[in-house]
Amino acid sequence: MKHKNTLLFLIAGVCILILAYVASLKRVTIDDVWFVNLDRDVERREHYRKLEPLFGVPVHRWPATNGRDMTREEASRKYGVTTAITRSNDAEENKKNPNILHQPGVYGCWISHKRLLTHLNTLPLSNSYGHLITEDDIAVPADFQSQWDTIRRSIPYDWDIVYLYIGKPHGDRIGPRVMRWRNDAYSGNNGTVAYIVRHGVLPRILKELRYMDSPIDVQFYRHFGGLNIYMVDPVLISTGDFDSSIININNNK
Repeated sequence: MKHKNTLLFLIAGVCILILAYVASLKRVTIDDVWFVNLDRDVERREHYRKLEPLFGVPVHRWPATNGRDMTREEASRKYGVTTAITRSNDAEENKKNPNILHQPGVYGCWISHKRLLTHLNTLPLSNSYGHLITEDDIAVPADFQSQWDTIRRSIPYDWDIVYLYIGKPHGDRIGPRVMRWRNDAYSGNNGTVAYIVRHGVLPRILKELRYMDSPIDVQFYRHFGGLNIYMVDPVLISTGDFDSSIININNNK
């Protein structure tokens, strides 16, 4: 009888674990939208405000980091961007200017995304909650919600990240417009134009972003092989008519 009770207890425990796992699975949803935008980019902000009704969920603006306005010391101390890669090759220039001097746009973009992901991780939301993160110059189809509702049904329940735009897609096709992401090529799956992040995976993402070793999309590609990532192809969201803002403005182009 004792062994029988133990066996029943174990079976019950396994069943509870299975039920908890199944309950944690939820088809991908877009529950809120966050767009990254420099304070000076009023025109882009106004452009994005016109897109908000297409999403049908709360839309939030995230102030982008202007790399030229941040000191090298702050970038290193607060965000893990070492001074070895943000200083100039000119020693005299480094003495005169404490700010990021080498590729400030690239570092500003990386820091912007890390800051936003860090903020999202502090929000008391369910693990399955989906955050759509986009740039501020995107183009969204008028029937976005209808297309998305069809596409999302082909995305497996184990999703961690879903790209709605991707450059040089590399992966395995699993549906008419869905690919399973792979990172075993030299390069590919470029861009952070529009991607959905599952709230519960944010701690794992931030662990891989503790220090910067590459531009944000490249670091995603190199470090996120252990996550379940899917791509919409052909893309659902595309780039707009503006030049790259955070990178170009920060580099004073």
